[in-house]
Amino acid sequence: MENKSCSRCKYLERYYTKGVNRFDKTYFGLCRKRRESVNVRECRCEKYEADRHIGVIGRRAVKVCLNGVNQFAIVIRLLFLF
Repeated sequence: MENKSCSRCKYLERYYTKGVNRFDKTYFGLCRKRRESVNVRECRCEKYEADRHIGVIGRRAVKVCLNGVNQFAIVIRLLFLF
């Protein structure tokens, strides 16, 4: 298996710091496979496994929102036609 960057690994639990209005990512995290703290940018791990769920939630959310917008547009058209 190729050595890939740990930043997209499913075993990485990234550390966050408290910002003013949100939590900000740090460049460090806990690797659950190696059980040690790693630098996300420099880490090349032989235990890398891609996180398959990245982006899936975003696509679903967009579909749900667009469906809601389309239904709202249909209702508006019906109200103004009659």
